[in-house]
Amino acid sequence: MRERRLVVVNAPKPIESDTKRFYMKGAFVEVDCVKCNRPVKLDLSERPLSYPVFNKAFVEHIYCEDCDIDMPVKLILNLSLELVTRKGEP
Repeated sequence: MRERRLVVVNAPKPIESDTKRFYMKGAFVEVDCVKCNRPVKLDLSERPLSYPVFNKAFVEHIYCEDCDIDMPVKLILNLSLELVTRKGEP
């Protein structure tokens, strides 16, 4: 009998998601406001990404309430797949 083969291929190309609201519990982005220099946070467990495309840069906006400034930030959400089962393991 032939042994089953599993191959994991790195996919650096953009991968589209059909998830309307992609929450990332515990994840956030923090930048310093360009005007007041205070840290401003984008909490991705409260504000989801809409139909994210993995492995491709995109722009999100972080708002500083103190200065009334909307700051664009460029992000990338990488998706990876890793083989954790070895030969003979379930």
